[in-house]
Amino acid sequence: MPRPQAPIRGDRHHPHPSPHRMTGLARLLLLWGLAVLAALLLPAAVLLWPSPDLAGLSEPARGRLWLTLALQGLALVALALAGWWLWLHRPLGLLRAQAQRVAEADGPQLALPPRAPEMPTQALAELQRQLLQAQGRVAGLLADLGEHEREMHRMAMYDELTGLPNRRLFRVMFDRAAAQARRNGRAMALLYIDLDRFKELNDKYGQPAGDEMLLCISQRMRESLRGSDVIGRLNGDEFIALLPDVGDFDAIGQTAMRLLQAAELPVQLGAGLSTGEISASMGVARFPRDGDDFETLLQHADQAMYRAKTMGRGRYAMFQPSLSDDERVAAGGDGELLEALDNHQIQLYYQPVINIATGRAVGAEALMRWQHPQQGVLTPARFIVRAEESGQLPALGRTTLELACAQVADWRRMGFRTGPVSVNVSTAQFRHPDWLGDLKDALGRHRIQGADLAVELSEAALMEDAETTRERVQALHQMGVKLVIDDFGTGPISLARLGELQPAMIKLDPSFLQKLPHDPVARTLVAGAVNLASSLGIDLVAEGVETEAQRDALAGLGCVLQQGFLFAHPEPALPEPAWPSSQWGSHSMPTTVGATGSDADYVLMPLDPLERVVR
Repeated sequence: MPRPQAPIRGDRHHPHPSPHRMTGLARLLLLWGLAVLAALLLPAAVLLWPSPDLAGLSEPARGRLWLTLALQGLALVALALAGWWLWLHRPLGLLRAQAQRVAEADGPQLALPPRAPEMPTQALAELQRQLLQAQGRVAGLLADLGEHEREMHRMAMYDELTGLPNRRLFRVMFDRAAAQARRNGRAMALLYIDLDRFKELNDKYGQPAGDEMLLCISQRMRESLRGSDVIGRLNGDEFIALLPDVGDFDAIGQTAMRLLQAAELPVQLGAGLSTGEISASMGVARFPRDGDDFETLLQHADQAMYRAKTMGRGRYAMFQPSLSDDERVAAGGDGELLEALDNHQIQLYYQPVINIATGRAVGAEALMRWQHPQQGVLTPARFIVRAEESGQLPALGRTTLELACAQVADWRRMGFRTGPVSVNVSTAQFRHPDWLGDLKDALGRHRIQGADLAVELSEAALMEDAETTRERVQALHQMGVKLVIDDFGTGPISLARLGELQPAMIKLDPSFLQKLPHDPVARTLVAGAVNLASSLGIDLVAEGVETEAQRDALAGLGCVLQQGFLFAHPEPALPEPAWPSSQWGSHSMPTTVGATGSDADYVLMPLDPLERVVR
């Protein structure tokens, strides 16, 4: 075993010199050089002192001078060689000899520092390989640590089954949206969604099938929302959705209906098994009206959800604070509206549309009324908004269609042709996925033609969601059901949109009639509407006619189809309608009338005896 090497002698007493400090050898060489230079120059100076001019020297003196300089140069070279030998070459030789002796000795002497052994190339390559492997393992550990951190964040913020935000993340998103809504003065809606009978289905089909149902329904609900909306899962079969920047009932109702429809669609389970037995109940609370923080709003939405369940499930309900007795009646609180539907308290009253040129009815509008056992007859203004909030609007719509079709069928069986009966349809009802099917079923069940019925929609309803509206209007045309645009002139509908929809009739908003017959602006607007409808082949009805002066002014402007209290108040359906009446006719009709529509198509007149047979 080799002996350990001793430290170099003098290391502690002779540290490395500073590069700016002159060594003893350098000082000696400098002094030696100065002495040699003085020895060379002194003789020449002595010789040249009397006469610095070389030309003034004699020939022998110049010879002695040059000889002296030559001898001094030779002496200088000799001295330089001697100095090199003594101070450089000889010490280096001694050091070389000492190094050779150290190298040949059995162990290293204390003269030279230790020297690191040389490493073979193969060992270097192996070391490099190991370092690279270690670097790769460290990088992998760092990547695993980042992935683990991301996984921990996902588990803390997202639902494991559906991938939706959990309650913790949803609250963070709600707080951010609420702060922005406060700054901008905007409203929001919080929807609490609970799947009906899910526990029974989970027990029936097993937990894997239940998880599959939850995953499928959650994906459908997420796809039915806007990009700015957020949906999360609270726990089990409970979900929650946030609708930022939404305040009106129609927009909330449309979104709620889409979510309910997404929950009600059949779910395809494994092994070809599918179930359509599930539905959802939903409660809605609005920010900041029903609460200014997450917990309060969630609690109110939860209360509204349970209220929807008590009213029959498969529907949504808006949160209602404590109501007065009158407000509770109007809202249908405690299931009164549901009882009204079950007990046939919802009725239709009819108001005719009159052609004042003939005094005959060319159609009628069916108006909903609630025959309340304590409050008497309630108009839709008393309960329609609350019906939307409580989720009863689709049921009211089905009842309206059923009653209208049944009444038209009765009149036809008795031999009376009333013209089309128009039914008012709200935006939410028009966009409900089951509405077209309900309409078609009602027509078929009562064996009446599509032309016997008309659907009244507002301009705002027809301007929303252009693609869906276009499809549904085309379906109405295919069934032969007439489209009527209500409150024309006050909404956002454009002329291009009007031509695309091709309505059979437009009803002029009553606000245009209030200033007739004296206001020239009102007369100009009515005349323009009459000319527009006439050029497009659309019937124009002036709605809200209450005085003879309004009737005559409208007739003078070419509007002969009129509706209002002047002719008849809405009345319950009679076995034989009290239409026509000669007192409705005008005695001074203009010779050129801009009204459209054929009176022969709509006049009340007996059918041929063969057509009295019940079909």
